[in-house]
Amino acid sequence: HDFGDMLVDHTASTTFEIWNSGEGTLTYSLSESCGWVSVSPASGTSTGEHDTITVTVDTTGLSLGSHSCTISISSDGGSSTFTVTVNVTDADLVSPTIANILATPATQEAGNMVRLSARVTDNVGVGNVYLVVEYPNGSLYNISITGYKTGSTYYYEYTYPLLGTYNFSFYAVDTSGNGKTSATRSFVIEDTTPPVIDDISATPNPVAYGGTINISATVTDFMGIAALHLEITHPDDSVDNVTVTGNLAGESTYYYRHSFDELGTYEYAFYAVDTTGNGYTSPLRTFTVQDKTPPQVEVVYPDGGEYVSGKVLVEWNVTDNYDDPEDLTVTLKYSADNGASWQNIASDLDNLGEYEWDTTGLADGTRYRVKVNVYDTTGNMGTDISDASFTVDNTAPSLSLQKPTPGTLYMFDREVMPLLLRDKAVIVGAITVIVEASDAMSGVRNVEFMVDGGSKFVDSTTPYEWEWDETAFGAHTLTVVVTDRAGNTARETVEVKVYNI
Repeated sequence: HDFGDMLVDHTASTTFEIWNSGEGTLTYSLSESCGWVSVSPASGTSTGEHDTITVTVDTTGLSLGSHSCTISISSDGGSSTFTVTVNVTDADLVSPTIANILATPATQEAGNMVRLSARVTDNVGVGNVYLVVEYPNGSLYNISITGYKTGSTYYYEYTYPLLGTYNFSFYAVDTSGNGKTSATRSFVIEDTTPPVIDDISATPNPVAYGGTINISATVTDFMGIAALHLEITHPDDSVDNVTVTGNLAGESTYYYRHSFDELGTYEYAFYAVDTTGNGYTSPLRTFTVQDKTPPQVEVVYPDGGEYVSGKVLVEWNVTDNYDDPEDLTVTLKYSADNGASWQNIASDLDNLGEYEWDTTGLADGTRYRVKVNVYDTTGNMGTDISDASFTVDNTAPSLSLQKPTPGTLYMFDREVMPLLLRDKAVIVGAITVIVEASDAMSGVRNVEFMVDGGSKFVDSTTPYEWEWDETAFGAHTLTVVVTDRAGNTARETVEVKVYNI
């Protein structure tokens, strides 16, 4: 083995093999006649295929020039020699050796690291190692990697930003200033990885009808996002395709804010394309638009302060943020104790805005209220109650016809005498008809005076009187009708003979 040029006071080593080609045990020994050469081991036995022998030369004390030494090998299988030579010099003219030049991996996916490495050795010592990388766009980068080594292997690990083929080489300088440039190698950065879509959400979910929902996702790609689309399928299967590339919050969060006008469940997915053309569609997600707003209800009648009796037309107004009025249903209730407890009037009514309520079976009272509950198709309930209490009065007012009375003679508005066995009143000249009327629950609204079925006068204040001074002759029917504020009536009739010319 030729160790080549070596400086004074340096050492170097090499190895060779002693082979055992037989089936038994090979016993061997080695000797040399030179003090600057040593072998290890100097003897041994081999039961395997071969033993490795290390030969070390030490130039300390050697003169300048060429030196040669023969190592004698003897064994029970035969003998041989191994010769080593060295040229001792006082100047290092040998450049470093660069071998095992590797790119790992030789083809790498964009966004991942490439390790560039080489084994650099020198007969004296390695001073500095550099890496020269040519990018696909022609730019050159010279990087010192002297500090990045494991043993005699120098390396550089990096994530390269451009797609395409990179050329690289190593340049090493030993401690004597001898330099060496390696052969050029190459590696490829490619992009076959689609974008990553994470953190997909729609908030709030469910969202109230008329409210705004925010649909978002985190979309990343090492090479960059060229386009991002959002596909939304409505409950009626219609589809919206929205480009949201420009809706960016922060570095990688894309969003779409919108208000949807149809109740139900929506499906949505993002589709992203990177700058290389790789595409990816996210898994489907859903959100729901719900009607959370109850109908707005207003009791119109009776709303407080009214006097009612018999069949009462309950009236209300209602609006809804989503449903048509005819799609709403109504439940009516009443309270006789100012809202402390409620009784049912009718349920599941069509929303007609009115309902005829029969109060004839109810007790008279002054603390009645009605409640109107209206339900939309989602089940939201809106309600309203009479603003104040109203009176239910199904009792007729009291009535007494004081003048004229049957069997009595009146002359010019004065009671003259009773008439025996007469069922009629006899009136000569004008007369003031007098009525006493009262109503304990709702009060008297008015008293109407009628002759032969025709209305003559209506009096709404006490005393209830009417001066009957019309040309009349013969038999007539005098009727008085009292009406209370709830609409209940009472009447009294008297037959009269009138002589007023």
